[in-house]
This record gives sequence, structure tokens and C-alpha cells, in this order.
Amino acid sequence: MQIAIETIEEAMAARSAGVLVSPPRHNVSFGGKGDLVFTIGGTIGEHSIAGFRVSETFKGLRHDQIVAVWSAELQAVA
Repeated sequence: MQIAIETIEEAMAARSAGVLVSPPRHNVSFGGKGDLVFTIGGTIGEHSIAGFRVSETFKGLRHDQIVAVWSAELQAVA
């Protein structure tokens, strides 16, 4: 929980400094079977990162997601 709180505080500070990139979510519908929901964002400037999460709302008991994060300085993806 402490890590989550610190991460939210960092995001709020980045937003305040004008370096947070956080556009609205983007939904892609698949004809009544469910959606893919894309959440994209990151930071600009020093130590910038970029990433996205894709989750789905397809019918069923199990739901999956994919998360990818890039570091612009390290040229790495996790």
C-alpha cells in the first residue's frame, strides 16, 4: 500500500509540474462481445517513461490485461 500511495503522490506532483501525459481511456468495442480498454500515459522531461495498459471486458469469469512500460533514457521495456 505504501508503494501505491507514493506512486500516486509522484503522479500528482508530475501533473502539477505539467509533465504528466494522461489522455482519456480509449475503448474499442467488439460488437456486443466486450471491449478492449486502453489506458496510455507517462511523463515527459527528465527520467521520462511511457506506457500503456490494455484490459478487456469480454464475457466470462476471467479477465486479463497487458501492461508495458518504456524508459526513454534506458531504451528499455518492461
